Amino acid sequence: MKKILFILILLSAKVFAYSFVPDSNDGVQHVVLRPNGSHTNGNGGKSNRSPVYIPDVLYANNSLYFDDSQIGCMFEIYDGSENVILIDYVPSNAVYMLPNDINGELTLVLYIGNYAFEGVIYK
Repeated sequence: MKKILFILILLSAKVFAYSFVPDSNDGVQHVVLRPNGSHTNGNGGKSNRSPVYIPDVLYANNSLYFDDSQIGCMFEIYDGSENVILIDYVPSNAVYMLPNDINGELTLVLYIGNYAFEGVIYK
C-alpha cells in the first residue's frame, strides 16, 4: 500500500511540475537527459547503479525550467569544446535564466544524489 501511495505522489508531482512553463510552445525545447557514469556526482563519487527515474528539464526563453524535485541540485553547463562555462544550483523557483553571452550547442550535466544526468541544449 505504501508503494502505491508513493507512486501516486510521484505521478501527481510530475503532472504539476511544469505549470510555470510558458503557454506558447514556440521555442520550447525538451532537454533529453540520460544517466552518465563518467561524471562524478555532487558528493565526489561515481554512480554505478541505474537511477529510479530520469529527470526532465525544459529550455525556453533563455531559461532552464527544472522539476520542483530538482531544487537545490547542482548542475554544470559545458560549451562545445567541453569547457565548463557555468556551475550553479537549481534555484528555489526551479527556473534558471542563462547568461546571454553563451550560445551554441551546450551540454547540461545535472547531479541528483549519486547520479549524473547529461543532455544537450541548443541555444
